[in-house]
Amino acid sequence: MLTTLSKIVNTDNLDEIFAILKEDCGVEAEIFEKEPNADPKFALKIQGVTFGYLVLKNAEKNEFFILVSEIIADKIKNYEFKQIMSQQINALQEGILTHENKNKAKSNFFASVTHELRTPLNSIIGYSELLSQGFGGSVTEKQKEYLLDIQTSGLNLLNMINDILDFSKINSGMNTLNLTEFDVERLFFEVSNTIAPLIKKKELTLKQSIQNFTIKGDYRKTSQILINLLSNAIKFSLIGDKIELSSLNSDGLRIIEVKDHGIGIPKKSQKKIFKEFTQAANNTTKESSTGLGLAIVKKFCDLHGWKIELESEEDKGALFRIRID
Repeated sequence: MLTTLSKIVNTDNLDEIFAILKEDCGVEAEIFEKEPNADPKFALKIQGVTFGYLVLKNAEKNEFFILVSEIIADKIKNYEFKQIMSQQINALQEGILTHENKNKAKSNFFASVTHELRTPLNSIIGYSELLSQGFGGSVTEKQKEYLLDIQTSGLNLLNMINDILDFSKINSGMNTLNLTEFDVERLFFEVSNTIAPLIKKKELTLKQSIQNFTIKGDYRKTSQILINLLSNAIKFSLIGDKIELSSLNSDGLRIIEVKDHGIGIPKKSQKKIFKEFTQAANNTTKESSTGLGLAIVKKFCDLHGWKIELESEEDKGALFRIRID
C-alpha cells in the first residue's frame, strides 16, 4: 500500500493514478460531479467542501482508499489553480505589448507566485497524513510534533493558494454562486475540523456557540469566508488565547461572528482592512500572508448580499460580524 501511495503522490495525471489503482489494486476508478448510486464511493473534498465523488469498482471501503480520495481531491484543486493562473499569465503577457510598464509588475507578481506554487504541496499533505495514520510504523511524541508542523505548514500554504485562486477568479469574472441549502451547525463542524491543526499548533481554544439555522448560499465560498476569518484570528492571537465562533438566530435576525482577543486593529486601519494587499498598521507577526484574505471575505459576502461588520480596539481583539439576509 505504501508503494502504491508513493506512486500516486508523485504524479499529477489522473489517468496515471487510475492506471496505478488498476494495476496495483485491481480496481477501476471513475469521478462523478453528482453523488452516484454506486458503492464504494468517496466524497472528494477541499477544506471540507465536497465537489465530486470517486467511485471504485472491485474495492472495499477502507482507510487506504479514503486517503487516496483526499490526495486526488488535492491534485484536482491544484490542476484547476494552474489552469486559471496560466490564463492570467497569458493575459498579462499579451497586455505588455501595449501597456508594458503598467503590466510588467503584474506579470512579475504572478510569475513569482506560480514559481512558489511549485512547492510539492501534494507531497506535504499526502505524506504527513500517511505517517500520522501509522502507515510508516509507530510514531513517537517528537515525530507527532514534527507531523503537526508539516500539517500546519501545508494548511497555511493551501490557504494562500485558495486566496490567490479566488482572487484570480474574481478578477477574471469567473466568480458565480453555486447555491445550496445547508445548516450552520454542519458548516461550523467542518470548518473547525479544517483549521484544527492551526488551533493546536498555537495552543489556542476555539469556543463555539451555535443557534442553528439554514443558509441558502454557496457552501464552498461560505466555508472560505469562515476559514479566512478564523485564520486571521489565529494569526493575531497570542499563544493560549481563546477564539469564539458563534451564530445567532432570533426574531428573523441571523448572524455569524468570529471573535478573537489578540492585538486588535487600529481605527486608522479599519476602513481599508477589506482592501486587497492591505494589512493592519500594527501587524508585527512574521506569519506568511497574501494580504487577500479579508478582501475575499468582503467580496464573497457582497456576492451573497450579506453585510460584514468589524468592531475592534487595539490590544482588545477584533470581532467580525456577518449579517445573513
